Formats: sequence, structure tokens, C-alpha cells
Amino acid sequence: MILLHIMQRHAVVVWGKAKKHKLEVQRTHSCAIPEGLLINGFIQDEEAFAQWAKTMVSELGLKGKSVTVIADSTAVIYRQIETPKLKAKVLEKNLYFNLSRQIGNITENTVDYAILPQAENGSESLTVVVPQSYGDTYNKALKAAGLKPQRMITSTLALIQAGMRLQEEKTAIYSWCSDEVCTSVLFNNGRFMFSNVFRFDRNQTPLIVMNERISQLVQFQRIKNPDSPVELVRIGTTENAESIARELTQVLRLPT
Repeated sequence: MILLHIMQRHAVVVWGKAKKHKLEVQRTHSCAIPEGLLINGFIQDEEAFAQWAKTMVSELGLKGKSVTVIADSTAVIYRQIETPKLKAKVLEKNLYFNLSRQIGNITENTVDYAILPQAENGSESLTVVVPQSYGDTYNKALKAAGLKPQRMITSTLALIQAGMRLQEEKTAIYSWCSDEVCTSVLFNNGRFMFSNVFRFDRNQTPLIVMNERISQLVQFQRIKNPDSPVELVRIGTTENAESIARELTQVLRLPT
């Protein structure tokens, strides 16, 4: 299994072996992405991006390999929608109706959803709205570079999946900060509650951004579920992870 995590200024390739709900990481490789090729996750020059990817593929011997692509953008919209228990076709119509009311015209987007195994009454879905050009451009460019993209996910979805599979009983926040996007996900006693995605600039540090975003979720949980405050924060970042964890522990007064 090969993962390709594409960020603003660099990409990470992860080779691993999937075992049930776990991934055994065998090795990783990081490579720089030329300035300006990506802005907020969107490819600005498809031909230049494909050439960069082709060079990477050649250097790492990835030609013809199947990959799972992870990419981030604040243009991807997430909605947690509650509905009565409905059959699939009726549910889809209901979700599209709700989305149209919330975000307007969605005809130029790809919409997907998953039923969350947590609803106490009725049905609860996590619905994702992705600009159609976003995934299509990655797919075309990576194929031109000699790769076989199998699926594409975002860090938000990866964090949600991780939280569900870890099934921690504690109320916890999972946060990931890449080159320019910070994603945080809140779980209330193992139940997915909320997520936020924030794009920051180079004048801000991962510590500042993560502190602000995580603090918002801590406050949200304190108001929404005062009897179940956040007990734990799990973080991931591309730089100075240990020092950031130490400082966040002091600032948030939470195990990090």
C-alpha cells in the first residue's frame, strides 16, 4: 500500500502494509514541491505539476504503482446532517436538498456521504462536497506522471477515520497541521462531533494556528456538552512536533 500526501510545499510518500484497521509503515520519503504549483490545494499549472510528479515517480521507482492520494483544501466542505431513517434514494434526495439550502448551487461539485454509526435516533451522515475540478485535475496529472490513483481523501476524513477506529472513550481532539492547512476534529467519547479546517499564511506558525483552532473546539465542547470536557489532544505536524506538543500542553492545560 502506498500513500501520497500532497501539501503546499512538499509531498510525503508512505509505503506500508495494511493489517485489518492498522497500517504498518515500512518507509517514508519527503520531496519538495516547487513554489506556486499549488495554492490552497488546487493545482495552478497542470503540466508543470505532472512534470514534477513524473520526476518523483522516476526517482522513487513508482511508475505503474497504485496510490491513495491525500490532499487538503479549505474549498472542501463537510456537513454533518441528521435525517430520519430513510432508504438510500430518499436519503440522497434529502441530503442534496439540505446541502442546497446551506451552500447554494452544488451542481459543479462532487458529493459523497457516509452514514455514521452513532446516531441515537434516525440517521446521521457525514457529507462531503468537493469541487469537481479539484479531484479531476489531480487524477489527470498523476496518471500522466505514471501513477495509478485509486482513491483520494483529505486529512479531515483521515482524522475522522482514525478517531472512529481508535474508539477512545475519552473526549478528544485530533489535529493535523500541514504546510498551509490546519485540520482539527472533535470526538465526544468516541462519537464524531465537529471539524474545522483553516488555511494560514507564512506569518503564522503551526503552534499559533493549532492553539487557536483547538481552543475553539475545546470551547465548543464546553458549551455543547459541559459534562464531557475535552481530556486529550492528539496532534500531527510537519515540523517541531515535540516542542509544539509541549507548548500546547502548557497553553491548553491538556495532555497533548
